[in-house]
Amino acid sequence: MNKQGFSLIELIITIAVIGVLSALSIASYQNNIVSTNRAEANTQILMIQSVYETYYSQNNQYPGSGILPPSTTVNMPITTANYSYDTNTTSTTYIITATPTGNQATNDTTCTTITLDSSGTKGPSSVCWDS
Repeated sequence: MNKQGFSLIELIITIAVIGVLSALSIASYQNNIVSTNRAEANTQILMIQSVYETYYSQNNQYPGSGILPPSTTVNMPITTANYSYDTNTTSTTYIITATPTGNQATNDTTCTTITLDSSGTKGPSSVCWDS
């Protein structure tokens, strides 16, 4: 007698393998999304830094806390879907802070805030900047 088809055990094993592969790929995908959003935040911080340094070179001081220079069209704090950005400045120093919001805050437990100060110190760790 020639039997054709799959047994129930073969189908269960196949479904289990597909389930494990799916779980691994979803976790990897979510980690990539978090990392990409963090890299976008780093870029935004560096753009704000550029505006501050340009302002300093022209005025010999940084603009007030929580604002961007009048020549820019964006006001602080900047809020995107994944981060909220703000600054704390004196006339000679600044700290730019990006705080995760929404899903990024839920999924990114490594970097609860990302900072950059006027001396170029990046915080809280290099992990937050190596995305």
